[in-house]
Amino acid sequence: MAYAQLLSLNPVSTRVAIAERKNGTWVDVFEKKSVPGDIPVDITFGAGADGSAAACFTTVTSTDPATYQWRHYATYAPAATRKWEAPKEIVPASAPSQFVRQRRVKVADNGIAVVIADQFDGQAGSLVITVHPANAGWTTPQKLTPSAGLNGGAVLDVDGLGNPTVAWIHRYQASPQRSSIRVCTASATGTAPPAVALTPENGTDAGGVRLDVNYLGAAVLGVYIGGQAHVTTRDTSSGAWQPFTPLFNSSTAATSSCLDVGITFSGMNYALVRRQGPNTSGNSAVCATRSGYPGVWPSPTPISPLGTESFEGHIAIRKGPAGSEEAVLVYTGAVGFGGGDPGLGLFQASHWPVYSSRPWPAVDLAPQGPAHSIDQVSAAREGTVVVIETIRDELTARSYATAFDAGAPEIIEAAVPGTVTTNQVVQLRSKITDTWSPMAEVAWDFGDGTPVGTGPTVTHGWAAPGPYTVTLTGADRQNNTVTKTFAVTVTAGP
Repeated sequence: MAYAQLLSLNPVSTRVAIAERKNGTWVDVFEKKSVPGDIPVDITFGAGADGSAAACFTTVTSTDPATYQWRHYATYAPAATRKWEAPKEIVPASAPSQFVRQRRVKVADNGIAVVIADQFDGQAGSLVITVHPANAGWTTPQKLTPSAGLNGGAVLDVDGLGNPTVAWIHRYQASPQRSSIRVCTASATGTAPPAVALTPENGTDAGGVRLDVNYLGAAVLGVYIGGQAHVTTRDTSSGAWQPFTPLFNSSTAATSSCLDVGITFSGMNYALVRRQGPNTSGNSAVCATRSGYPGVWPSPTPISPLGTESFEGHIAIRKGPAGSEEAVLVYTGAVGFGGGDPGLGLFQASHWPVYSSRPWPAVDLAPQGPAHSIDQVSAAREGTVVVIETIRDELTARSYATAFDAGAPEIIEAAVPGTVTTNQVVQLRSKITDTWSPMAEVAWDFGDGTPVGTGPTVTHGWAAPGPYTVTLTGADRQNNTVTKTFAVTVTAGP
């Protein structure tokens, strides 16, 4: 988890940091504190399946929003050492801007990291890309072309080999202002060809770009065109994008947009969308749909209560039981929002397994009422989904982490004697922890047919000589288990 912290207002002092969850506690493993002329304000983090990680953080040159300039730095931690390298400046101080700058970080399964960040020139922004191979440093940052047209959001994802796909909102016309969606599929070496326009640049306006790429390079892209959500897919990293499919029309939604999109390893595409109306706000909802065939998207199904004004939504693709796959749909919103009324805040999630024809009913991730914002939703290889969120009130903002726990507990320590004599009573002890869930039961099978012992520490004696296999099992409250065996040799006593 990466986070930014305001330490002091007078004088201004800040830090950005990266923390790891160890034995149930968050421990900082990287930090960058403010110094004159270089004040960290935000950080974005990514991790690979092999344990490597990367981050990009942004600093400002002063505390005056009218004149301060922005810098972007990238850093990397290889899986072998888990030690963070010295940060490298990838975007030098750029023109003054009061807008928060953009950073995106992805790390492939093979440890290749990719960072994109914007560079503002006073009129419009450009995107730069840099790649960190698993056994080398960051490549020289390259501007994506066409440059000087960044006009909003930018998204990044990588396939299993580290080949990045970047999509962004490109301003192709200044007056009246019009934007298109540009896409660039680069290589893991950092070479980026010119981007192509996926939406027309003939007066049409597009925005709200969302992207997901699976291990094989297949991808799904969500945007809004003409005020409605549209989606497109491609089969491979080098394949052509399909024509856009509208998910609503003027009779099924007043307006709509994609909150997020996702694609499984097997190629099932999902879209989480915001629907306004039709007709009245009482029909507004967070909806979901999916597609297993190019261009075929059923009408989105509401997963939130009707009358929900949606704020944010994220999709995490996780591995389910028996090798199945599913999308976890996480969103925030409010019922009764509008006219100065903040409404009843919602922070909910739904599961949609590939084998199910419809998404499961949504459940609350936190008590209804406060306003939540989602910082990150990510899925681990074993199937755990972690949600980092912020709760805000009038005075404070506090970050929290919650998880759908599919990970096994960890055996931190286990002590079992290798050799004992018959009827010698010995102690067997263990320490087992779980990152997200309370522990439930620790059990010891002594291998001699006697009743199982329970608890972290037990005592036992074997009545007859021979080799025995002792099995230690720990389970958390979600019934995730870990097991370890020990060989014990029992010899005849004196």
